[in-house]
Amino acid sequence: MTEEGFRPNQFTFSSVQVSCSGLCFLEYGQQIHGLLCKAGLDTDKCIESALVDMYANCGSVREAEKVFERISNPDTVSWTAMMSSYAQHGLSEDALRLFRKMEQLGMKPNSVTLLCVLFACSHRGLVEQGLIFFQRTEQNYGLVPEMEHYACIVDLFGRVGCLDDAMEVHGNVELGEIAAEKVLSVRADSATHFLLSNTYIESGSFEDGLTLREVMKEKGVKKEPGYSWISVQGKVHKFYAGDQQHPQKDDIYAKLEELREKVESMGYIPDLNIALRLYLRKN
Repeated sequence: MTEEGFRPNQFTFSSVQVSCSGLCFLEYGQQIHGLLCKAGLDTDKCIESALVDMYANCGSVREAEKVFERISNPDTVSWTAMMSSYAQHGLSEDALRLFRKMEQLGMKPNSVTLLCVLFACSHRGLVEQGLIFFQRTEQNYGLVPEMEHYACIVDLFGRVGCLDDAMEVHGNVELGEIAAEKVLSVRADSATHFLLSNTYIESGSFEDGLTLREVMKEKGVKKEPGYSWISVQGKVHKFYAGDQQHPQKDDIYAKLEELREKVESMGYIPDLNIALRLYLRKN
């Protein structure tokens, strides 16, 4: 576009920032930030929120903070972007502090703002606070709770072991079967099969778990492998569990072994349920 002589505007830059954010391309995002400053567009509202989101998704919360602190008269989208940054990195207290400050300033949250708040409460196990915010959704803010808000509340209860309050979703085989049936009636979903199989196994029903795995094999149901990735000098490195294809795999596994020894020396005890799941996935 630039080679053709077209000058990018704030919407162009915002779209590119979203791309950098989605791919965790911090280096490219920083370069775009520099171009924004040169073009005098770094104070545009949609640009500012996109910058906060980009830095947060790339793991640079402090840079996200710097951008947010430079915003004059932040709107709801800007406040929400910063709260989301804190919440996704486990900084629950910072997210809630920002929300309280937003309320004090008379800013009205939207449904995404409240979702970030509930997410922050869930990750910190703040049940009472999470319920208070949830109850305020309609009473104080005039917002109707959506499926995502209810999902956060279920997750909030589940994380602290309040299984009855979470409608016994976590680890309840019978309810898990009902939930899986509902999902699978809408679409064939490999993740649902695996979650139900894990529910069987974790509840002690190994035979049912193994039987379901056999049924999955017969139907050709396969789970897409999960992976993480980082960008270094413009190149994306992907990491799969048990990966033997990465050219630096020997160095990677040596470092993992070093880390394993360190955490075990600090008293870490591995969760054998996870090991069992990994074994079943391979077989």
